[in-house]
Amino acid sequence: MAYAELGWLYRQIAQYDKAATSFDRAVALLEAATGKRPAPELTKAAKEIRDAREGLKLDSDMEKLWVRYLRTIQEEGTFPNWSSKPYDEYMKTHQLRSVP
Repeated sequence: MAYAELGWLYRQIAQYDKAATSFDRAVALLEAATGKRPAPELTKAAKEIRDAREGLKLDSDMEKLWVRYLRTIQEEGTFPNWSSKPYDEYMKTHQLRSVP
């Protein structure tokens, strides 16, 4: 379950590739464990982690759209309700990764 938790942490900071790797490792270990000794709770946990893994692509795509939107409104100067330049501010607060 430590790999699953690590995957959730990576997902929270939008490091989707690392999250996927952690989720994959968690599922592999759970499946190995249930192959030796079937347990409904482990099977359920593996399914939930696989589902989370599938959701990473959507998360990544949504973030890319958000960043593209912020960049566009900043370039157009159409952000009157923002206290600072939205794209610059977003990228400054999300320095742990780069978003295309």
